[in-house]
Amino acid sequence: MLSHSFPSGIRTPQFKGNIQSGTNAIPDAFSYSRPITQTHTSNGIQIVSESWDTPIISIGVGIKAGSSHETRETSGVAHFLEHITLRGTEKRTRSQLEQSVENIGAHLNASTTREYTLFHMLTTQQNLQFAIEVLGDCLLNVKVDDAAIDQERSTILSEQQEVGTNEFEVLMENVVFGVLF
Repeated sequence: MLSHSFPSGIRTPQFKGNIQSGTNAIPDAFSYSRPITQTHTSNGIQIVSESWDTPIISIGVGIKAGSSHETRETSGVAHFLEHITLRGTEKRTRSQLEQSVENIGAHLNASTTREYTLFHMLTTQQNLQFAIEVLGDCLLNVKVDDAAIDQERSTILSEQQEVGTNEFEVLMENVVFGVLF
């Protein structure tokens, strides 16, 4: 079972009902008890997996490259590369990539945090090999051209403006980052 300790100065949530022992315990209803397995390939790739009794799977590739790894000169590069990576490959145009994922009812997405850039697909177990192939293709064979760079630059600038106008998001970013880091 996982347990979480809050930094000093942060009020600990108070839970009613059946909880684990300890002052910062997670209620049983929210506890996480599935075993997580970590393996490493011979070339150093870490694989983290867990088993769920469901026909739906989520597969992702996390790269330890987020905004906290950037300098003033490289600020925004991780987020920019996240956007460029899903625009198409040497094998698939953006349209072909989107259509092939959509045709099997899957969902392909990416996100960037302070610590990681994550590329992931939600699909069915029977499409696992397809998901692995698509993620590998996107990460290893990305096709970049000037038009894509200009379009993504515009998209990211628009996203930045939108985030800056969301007062709650700005507040939470400053509070969480200020407290934890």
